[in-house]
Amino acid sequence: MRHAQLLTLSEGDRLQLEQLLHRGQANARPLTRARILMQPAYGWTLSDYY
Repeated sequence: MRHAQLLTLSEGDRLQLEQLLHRGQANARPLTRARILMQPAYGWTLSDYY
């Protein structure tokens, strides 16, 4: 099993991901990946995944 790694996003990266998600007009795969990357910003912790 792979171990989770902590990821910190810069403010610019976070803003880009939020714009992608709120626009909503992209392929499903990039939107899903953006949601996964943004989960810690929405208050998710590692224990929420396991």
